[in-house]
Amino acid sequence: TSNGLSNYQSHSYGVDFSSCFKQRNALQQLQYHLSSASSVTSLTYQAVHGGTASQSVTTIHSNAVDIVNFIMTLMQTLTDSGSSTVSTLLLLAESGCFRALIGNQL
Repeated sequence: TSNGLSNYQSHSYGVDFSSCFKQRNALQQLQYHLSSASSVTSLTYQAVHGGTASQSVTTIHSNAVDIVNFIMTLMQTLTDSGSSTVSTLLLLAESGCFRALIGNQL
């Protein structure tokens, strides 16, 4: 049936996608950038929202917040895709992504 073929193609794509992420250590890199951007965000937050930050600190803070938002959106998308592709959820769990999100300083 066409529905069965569609499910197979979706599953096959998800397995290939997860394998690609794993081979390239993509999730570890994302965790590193999330941690770095979160640190910058937390270190600059008080100065920016207290009105004492220079323009460059404000720009750095804004960029760090954007990076955190982009990575969180990607993690949410990957988690949502896990409803149809278990290999994606397994990859997230095995790489420690959920633990990193829970332990994030923000």
